[in-house]
Amino acid sequence: MSGTPLSKVEVSRIRSAVDRLSATTRPTWAIVVEIAKEITGRDFTRQALCDHKSIENSYHKRLKSFRESRRTGRCKKGDDVESPADRSNRLLKEENEILRKTIAEYDRRWNAIFAHLHLKGIDVRSLPTSLPPISREGR
Repeated sequence: MSGTPLSKVEVSRIRSAVDRLSATTRPTWAIVVEIAKEITGRDFTRQALCDHKSIENSYHKRLKSFRESRRTGRCKKGDDVESPADRSNRLLKEENEILRKTIAEYDRRWNAIFAHLHLKGIDVRSLPTSLPPISREGR
């Protein structure tokens, strides 16, 4: 557990993240603790998070909404649980996809730069070499 208390901004971000949980995700305190760790980078216990009424109210509101959607048949039993490990894996896959797109964009930009250098008659292999010394005597 972290010895540093949550700031108002962190409490607000955790509460917002709990409010944005998917309707088919069963809210558990383990998920809320994982969300708090992702947002703050520190470990918290359920009890520490329950001390903040806005987080606790968001959790209970989300739980009530989940139970209502289960009762009305909008989500089926078995589709409802996303464990913290599954959530972490899903978030890592999303981050990997974003990084892959970023790398592809850089590759596209470098290819454009290399094509432009080729049009100017500059060899890419000559780029890391030093420039010739400046002759100041011939002025």
